[in-house]
Amino acid sequence: STTREELQRHVVDLERLRKQNEAIERDVQRMKERDTYLDKIKQLRLKRPWLLVDRALALVREAEESIASIKADKTEHEKHFAPCRKTLRIMEEKRALMTEAMEEVQSRMKQEEDRLRGLYLDLEK
Repeated sequence: STTREELQRHVVDLERLRKQNEAIERDVQRMKERDTYLDKIKQLRLKRPWLLVDRALALVREAEESIASIKADKTEHEKHFAPCRKTLRIMEEKRALMTEAMEEVQSRMKQEEDRLRGLYLDLEK
């Protein structure tokens, strides 16, 4: 009877130890998973600034390409409009000369009008 009781107690102890061992194994597995996740988090935290730098550099490259494209378009437009600008400048110069000539003609007309008015007044006397 004592042997049976001892055997039963050993079986109970063995079962308890088996369950404790399973719990410890689960805890060990969880700790390993936790360490794996912590390592991954650490790697990602170290990688994040470089990803941000890479993204910033990509944005800078895009901006530089856009600027280059805009400059190329501007150069093309300037080539296209250069003859128009030249014509406009020439027309403005001609307009200035015509304005000057008109002012000269108006001045002479005023002088002639004054002279004729003087003659007319002399004739009326």
